[in-house]
Amino acid sequence: MPTLLITGANRGIGLEAAAQLASLGKFDRIILTARTAQKGEAAVKAALAQATLQPGRNFSFAVQVLDLESHASVRAAVKALPKLDGVVLNAGGLLGEKLTAHGVTQSFAANVLGHAVLLEGLLAANKIRDGARVIYSHSETTRSVWLFAGFQPFVRLYAEEIEASIVSPPTRGTLGIPPRQRMNTYANSKLIGGLWIATLAKEHPNVYFASVSPGGCGDTDTYSAAPWPFPQVMGMPIVVRTMVAMGACHSLASAASRYVRALTDESFPRRFASGAVVGGPYIFYANGEDGELYDQSAFSSYYGDEELQAEATRVVRTAAMR
Repeated sequence: MPTLLITGANRGIGLEAAAQLASLGKFDRIILTARTAQKGEAAVKAALAQATLQPGRNFSFAVQVLDLESHASVRAAVKALPKLDGVVLNAGGLLGEKLTAHGVTQSFAANVLGHAVLLEGLLAANKIRDGARVIYSHSETTRSVWLFAGFQPFVRLYAEEIEASIVSPPTRGTLGIPPRQRMNTYANSKLIGGLWIATLAKEHPNVYFASVSPGGCGDTDTYSAAPWPFPQVMGMPIVVRTMVAMGACHSLASAASRYVRALTDESFPRRFASGAVVGGPYIFYANGEDGELYDQSAFSSYYGDEELQAEATRVVRTAAMR
């Protein structure tokens, strides 16, 4: 029975991806994670309402409680989960610089560290089947997306700064502006996460890994925890519709479809090597939609830097032992 796990699937892109994948019929069971059982059960109802399921099909959604800021919660989930044929590490967002109980920023905990404890725990427990696909939600904010012009700092990542950055992200280029700092914190976390995923791809050739950016999508609550003016501006439907029309971002359905393609398209692993960082076009989305996907190494030299990969992985694994 092919089984898929999607983290942070109680809303937004994760929930939309669950509904799309259920409709395709590639998996017999999709496990949605949420911080509480109540949120998970609500997500199941919403996903079932959105999915188009064939009558009589043997399919089910399930819920796994998971708090990515708590290593104890994550390790309990590893023990409870069955063997998996697919994983989407979707949870995360523009979270802050406050430190968690494990001594890292909330941003790093939700976007990287919790997922590292989860995924490496599953791999160690032999709960990721050979031939499985593991998709990590990356970000296009690690390069110049014009949607965020004025708020996005010019990100630089150096091996000697990685360890310190998970506690206190670099303020380089932020000009002391809170939204720029938050974008820097987020982009820095996603860069480290992508480097760690690239290492896993080398270590586990029997599993396919890809860091996939869902792209610019205003129709989510990704910005709800961010500083002003992100929550206010991105919470206005007319602003989001205008940005889609301008090609500055795309729809929720298009964003989720990137995960779906990465998980189900037979040509995807041939087009993008295991460990690749995959995202959208450099400038804009044609007609407000997603279009072609590209290997992001064309836009950044970070992704293929083996020194950065090794140091990022060391830092992630050290933090995961806390």
